[in-house]
Amino acid sequence: MSLIDICLFVILGLWLSATVLKHLPESFLPDCLPNLLKSGLGSLLLPSWNFFAPRPGVHIYHVLYRDQISSGQIGAWREVQWETPQKRWLNLWNPSKTANKALIDLANELAQTAYTYRDRKSLILISMAYLSVLAFITGLPRLEEPRATQFLLIQSTPDRQEILFLSDLHAL
Repeated sequence: MSLIDICLFVILGLWLSATVLKHLPESFLPDCLPNLLKSGLGSLLLPSWNFFAPRPGVHIYHVLYRDQISSGQIGAWREVQWETPQKRWLNLWNPSKTANKALIDLANELAQTAYTYRDRKSLILISMAYLSVLAFITGLPRLEEPRATQFLLIQSTPDRQEILFLSDLHAL
């Protein structure tokens, strides 16, 4: 084993140990470690894994879009539909779950960005979440070539729906 291998092994071992310590209950750790691991540089360098959410998700996000066709007419809102085949083996292997998770994460990020920068829309329009959702929407297959497109993010619970964000109309 070379010196580089040993150094790499030590660094990765320390990183793994710090990651495990970060996820232990604070009652198991000395007083100084939780602050060190969960804030500042520790929060940037160490991954955060929440296998069991402290607050389960109770909202459903809906991404809708509509297109403006060449005549200038704007069509009806259509919801992005995800293919979710019902097969037993999907409990073990479900590659489409990644796309659903990505949509939820983008919706969360876009909703947070829209709330944080509600008075500065120009910052929302250049955010990674906004541009990612826009790229996804513009890449969807369509029957007719649109002139422009617009998307809408809605959050719903069993008893209400709330509009979180309405994009501008974007020329294609």
